[in-house]
Amino acid sequence: MLDVLAFKATDVPAKNLVTNGNFSNGTAGYSSFGATISAADNILSVTGTGAFLSAQTWFNNPEYVSGDMFYARVRVRVTNNIASQVRLVSYPSQSLSRTIATPAENEWIDISAQGTYSYSGSISDTRLMVITTYPTAGDAAGKVTEVQYVLLLNLTQIFGAGNEPTREQMDELLAQFPNSWFNGVGNLFNAKHFMTMYFKKITELETAIAALGGS
Repeated sequence: MLDVLAFKATDVPAKNLVTNGNFSNGTAGYSSFGATISAADNILSVTGTGAFLSAQTWFNNPEYVSGDMFYARVRVRVTNNIASQVRLVSYPSQSLSRTIATPAENEWIDISAQGTYSYSGSISDTRLMVITTYPTAGDAAGKVTEVQYVLLLNLTQIFGAGNEPTREQMDELLAQFPNSWFNGVGNLFNAKHFMTMYFKKITELETAIAALGGS
């Protein structure tokens, strides 16, 4: 699908549905549960209160459309070695969901997820959430998860129904941007980056064919 776009398009505009995704405006647009939140130096710090097993933060009311496919991405770091998992997930529908088990202490992790959002109830309280879970509520007390570069894209609106890229393809496509992130509207089409992706895939295919005894 993307190789066809390379020959037909000069612009592929995409809107990041998360505002303040780099926390340049503090904690505006974000809420928490079982945690307190603060922002400094473009990092959101999520500190567990110890009241629950998890420390949660979320961006409020992203523009989900039921039946459309979405891609979400975030960079996170836990500053302790006892977190059981960290999860990126949509809400109320949890169709976008990716979990990293036993995240390493003080190591930035890029988490991306893709899925078709489907929810028949009220969507007035939609969220894009980052949830860090601990073995016990007591373990969560005072423990910090740091968050950067929150991104949410409606792939159906950008590429058209049935033409949406995979999560892995979006990961590669976004690598053209610093930190795989942009604010507002970004142009996903960059000829040089696209051709690099294209020839990389051709080389991988030729290598696989040769390994199977082909030519």
